[in-house]
Amino acid sequence: MLKWKTYSDEIDAQFNVKNAVDQVGASGAQFDAAMNLASIIHRHGYDEAIKKIPKDRLITVAKE
Repeated sequence: MLKWKTYSDEIDAQFNVKNAVDQVGASGAQFDAAMNLASIIHRHGYDEAIKKIPKDRLITVAKE
């Protein structure tokens, strides 16, 4: 958990990330969910990340 918190804090502290999130208007929960998904894809690659999703889980990523 500490490693993730450090990583998340480093990304959140970057001006361009903060600026983008502010413009999108994402809530804290939405931002955290997006960060989690992005970190899994970054660590394992897209194909492996998709295989790790439980079969009964529905993940929706959309831009409205």
